[in-house]
Amino acid sequence: MTAKSKSVDNKPDRIIYFDILNVFAIICVVFLHHNGIVHGFAPTGAWAGALAVEVLAFFAVPIFLMLTGATLMEYRKRYDTKTFFKKRLMRIFIPFIFWMLFYFVWHLLLGDYEGQIGFHWFYEMFMFTKMNGVFWFFPMIIAIYLALPVLSLLTEPKHRKGLWYLAGVGFLTYSLLPPLLDLFGLKFNTSYALPLTGAGFIIFPIIGYLLSTAKKIPTKWFVGIIIAAVGCLILRYCYTYFMSYADGVTNRTLFSYTAFTGVVPAVAIFLITKKINFNKIISDKIAKVITRISSASFGVYLLHVFIMHYEQGVTHLGNDRLLWRLIVPFMTYIICVTVVLLVKKIPILRNIFP
Repeated sequence: MTAKSKSVDNKPDRIIYFDILNVFAIICVVFLHHNGIVHGFAPTGAWAGALAVEVLAFFAVPIFLMLTGATLMEYRKRYDTKTFFKKRLMRIFIPFIFWMLFYFVWHLLLGDYEGQIGFHWFYEMFMFTKMNGVFWFFPMIIAIYLALPVLSLLTEPKHRKGLWYLAGVGFLTYSLLPPLLDLFGLKFNTSYALPLTGAGFIIFPIIGYLLSTAKKIPTKWFVGIIIAAVGCLILRYCYTYFMSYADGVTNRTLFSYTAFTGVVPAVAIFLITKKINFNKIISDKIAKVITRISSASFGVYLLHVFIMHYEQGVTHLGNDRLLWRLIVPFMTYIICVTVVLLVKKIPILRNIFP
């Protein structure tokens, strides 16, 4: 989850808005998990507040995937496909195996698996990332990596329209039609959906690449996307709030990252951050600090659930407490960043936090 730039066409080695997006997104991931009570409806102010955090921070995962496209779609300009997969193996697969086993042993020591252990049970736990629920991200990003050698061929200028086509049809058949029809009690036949890797998540790397390399976004489009994003946030909050009260459970109609209410706000955040000229308002020294902190984002993702467990044991705060949901997330983030940056200095251990 770091934001290395493409380092081609005289671009700098780091693109500061990538790093800022990276840091902002991982902080939002921590907030999302501190506000997990949103998934269990209760007619309380705490639930309503958690829903607000859920809606405002939901862009985090799409942003990470957009950064994946922005930084990796042109990998062929830097190295061959064999090197690409070797680098991805070191960055994703090895930490995935290590941290799945880490959480398995941890839960084992906590006594969470009594009487359940067996080969088929272990296989299912590992295959479906049940040792740590937030690791659902791994299979999806691995699937996207498997698709990139093909998609990277479309980064040539003459094929760029092909990427816009994939993004447009993917948005229509994954992001727009299914949730819109669902809002009216109708179902979308997913056989019509564009057969993209990762259940539609592949649209994010494609969109991220296209937006990061776009020379200029017309002002009317820029303003229109921002207005649409605000509308999506309001729609998602209001619809989920009122329908959850009506259903008596959290209504999950608009809880998909690939739904338009997840895509449009992420696109708006990406474009707004890109538009800001950080090179003029941030010194080189501060930029280096941001880059350093950004390099810890993947480690924060791997570690934060573990840290949250012990924070709750120390603070004795309930999941519905305002302090736990809005203040402690910053503490979680700071602790994780500190641990990750320290471990990265140890040669033997640094590979567990790539």
